[in-house]
Amino acid sequence: MSTADVTRVGPSPTRRPFSYPLFAIAVIVYLAIIQGIGLLVQNLSDESDFDTTRGVFFGMIIPLGLALVFVYGLAAYLGRLRPVLRDDHPTQRWVWVVPIVFIVAIAVGINYGELADKGFLYVVLLLIATQFVGWGEEGMFRGLGVTVLREHGLSEGRVALWSSIIFGAVHLTNVV
Repeated sequence: MSTADVTRVGPSPTRRPFSYPLFAIAVIVYLAIIQGIGLLVQNLSDESDFDTTRGVFFGMIIPLGLALVFVYGLAAYLGRLRPVLRDDHPTQRWVWVVPIVFIVAIAVGINYGELADKGFLYVVLLLIATQFVGWGEEGMFRGLGVTVLREHGLSEGRVALWSSIIFGAVHLTNVV
């Protein structure tokens, strides 16, 4: 791959245009699916927390799964599936520290006794739900968000700043 391929700015001829307002609408729909459908399904199922297998299924798996389908369906429709799944911009090696720190924190912070009491199906559904969260957020914010910011000519520093601000602002909805 040439340097020109990595540093090219602007939409690819095979990609549909994706403006800032359209990205904002996509983020709002994504949130509406997670928060709105999440609350609706929780109310319909009479599950208000995630302490049970049923609660994880209705409160997490269904809304997060629908949001995941939305994100990757939108990416495919826009012709952006490849850049969403694989970023061609090189990163620095020190970035590998981040997932290592997360893995250590997760391994140390888990209450294994309480998880064992919940049962095998609960643990499996919780693991699936966490994957849905990770893949959905990465697809929406680091995938679609980063590509739209780059295509509008922002420097990599500004792309990192604005995608982080948007990502953080979206998490304010967790108050719901």
